[in-house]
Amino acid sequence: MRIILMLLLSFLTVDAIAQKDSSWLKVSLLTCDIGDEAYAAFGHCAIRVIDKKRNKDITFDYGIFDFDTPNFVWRFMRGSLDYKVADRRTNRFMREYIRDDRGVIEQQFNLPEEELVKMYNFLVENEKPENRYYKYNFLHDNCATRLRDIVNGLEVSPGKPVAELTDTYRNYLHAHLPNKPWLKFGIDILLGANTDRVMSYDERMFLPRNLSENLSYYVFDNEGRKEKVLGPAVSIVPAQKKEPSFSFFQPLIVLVFILLLVVALVRWKPKMSKWLFLFYCLVYGLAGCLLFFLWFATEHTATRMNWNLLWANPLYLLFFLPSKNLKSVLTKVAMGLNIVILLFWWCLPQEINLAVLPLLAMFLFLLYATEY
Repeated sequence: MRIILMLLLSFLTVDAIAQKDSSWLKVSLLTCDIGDEAYAAFGHCAIRVIDKKRNKDITFDYGIFDFDTPNFVWRFMRGSLDYKVADRRTNRFMREYIRDDRGVIEQQFNLPEEELVKMYNFLVENEKPENRYYKYNFLHDNCATRLRDIVNGLEVSPGKPVAELTDTYRNYLHAHLPNKPWLKFGIDILLGANTDRVMSYDERMFLPRNLSENLSYYVFDNEGRKEKVLGPAVSIVPAQKKEPSFSFFQPLIVLVFILLLVVALVRWKPKMSKWLFLFYCLVYGLAGCLLFFLWFATEHTATRMNWNLLWANPLYLLFFLPSKNLKSVLTKVAMGLNIVILLFWWCLPQEINLAVLPLLAMFLFLLYATEY
């Protein structure tokens, strides 16, 4: 099946899409399904251009980055990694999605020729070496928002804006992770209160799937008639449906089991409580250092104002110091912070993942069982 699809894609021509319209230029939105890897968990999107005059079928992709970039990991952590737009032959762009069984749909832009030319010229100009790079931002400047901004620059308007805006960034991220509970848990810990802000109409389009859904409502004026900007979705690579499945190996269940195990272990050998407590101080303290770094020392806006610092706190590393007076003060501070978040997690200005609760209970139990 994959070989057949590859052969079909390699022979894609203007005539394959231009059945109803003989125009020399076709521009369309490609929306790609989510993948199994973490980097592909939210899908992808790109713009396809078929230029009959130059016999070209190319795709402009704003999701390109280079692993060979100097200090790649550090720049990624700091939020200063450059992404770029690049054009590729459409059949080459599709190979990855065919290989990974990730569906791709195409929606043709139903716009006047001058608007399509404007879009095409912008993409060509933007792809030049001096223009192609941009500072990637997970929520506000990515492959989807770049395409949204291109469309917003045309003579179009949102035809059916949402009557009441209630969704947050975190809501939309969660909707893409039904089968990835550990990734969802990690995201909920790393992303701060900024992701719990209600999004505007434009901000809703920061993910590829939502970009396609919202642009489908866009309209343009065609001699006094309102017509849709995007045509109907056509499947290019068949989607592989994956139904949400329940697994016992998910954060809440696993961490509750560890909590019960820790309680049983301390009841069996009380002297182990001190060593377990110091181990958790090390883990939670280092996690707090990471959250502190992401909030104050990076350009990531999504990781700021993170209330998880109440329980994953760098101060816990001070328990390794020999001062008894300091440990006594730290015990009171740690007890207060954990009780506050345990009692009021539901009304904090940030959504706290339920799997955090057994972590809080675990730390409080060890704090109580350890004499300082």
